[in-house]
Amino acid sequence: MLAVFVYSSIFTGFGYSFSKFRDFAPAGFVGFRNYVDAFNNDDFLNSIKSTLMWVLMTATIPTFAGLWLAILVYYQTRGRLVSGVARTILFMPMMMSAVAVGLLWSLIYNPLLGLLNQLLHLIELIPAGTYVGFLENPNTALYEAFVPMVWQSAGFSMVIFSAALQGIPNDMREAAVLDGASKIKEIWHIVLPFIVPTIVSLVTVNMISGFKAFDLLNVLTHGGPADSTMIVSLYMYKQAFSAWKYGYSSAVAVVLFMSILVSVLLFSLAARGFVARSSK
Repeated sequence: MLAVFVYSSIFTGFGYSFSKFRDFAPAGFVGFRNYVDAFNNDDFLNSIKSTLMWVLMTATIPTFAGLWLAILVYYQTRGRLVSGVARTILFMPMMMSAVAVGLLWSLIYNPLLGLLNQLLHLIELIPAGTYVGFLENPNTALYEAFVPMVWQSAGFSMVIFSAALQGIPNDMREAAVLDGASKIKEIWHIVLPFIVPTIVSLVTVNMISGFKAFDLLNVLTHGGPADSTMIVSLYMYKQAFSAWKYGYSSAVAVVLFMSILVSVLLFSLAARGFVARSSK
């Protein structure tokens, strides 16, 4: 199944990236022309910048938001039942599809009827009759679109960190309590060093997820306004199915694939040394 639906598609797309298309079929070999056109295209270069910012935020913010939630649930809930209910509630957004999350938050951000504007009116941060156009400012749209992603994915990191916290030996925490260590010192000197491998793993997973992001932004912004949220995967999709440039979009797909491969490899090498130092 992997060979038919994954690996064959990768090699086919790689071959298409060196071709020009006519009537939905390869019509000739063009060498590296599609790649040259891509890196000479300002829209593609801007999509790379947006993607790098999105990946940086995705690799860090949901990971450490999940860590904070896991620590909060672990130390502030008493009893297995209460702790389980809290984890279930926080994990529930992860069970929704990204399309559903995008539709939900597009309603929340709606300038006229959205919950967020109504809340701002209620607490009198904005005067009655005025509205904030969320996702309409090119300078802030990418960060506003990122909020739903954190809301959905932080629960996944929280569950993974919760499992890691439960794996910490009790005698280590008991020794810290006997030595008079505060909760902050216990977390800093015992909990965090113990779960460093889990942090590295989640950062890697979230990094890959950030590179592959598509459906949430496609529903929320369609790459706008002014292409400020046009990440590479969305740009590739539009070039293929709106501009009908299949060879060009395949070249963009190959660039995205190689970016993921190189980024994960470099991060894994750097993280391996960091984990080795932290374990000493």
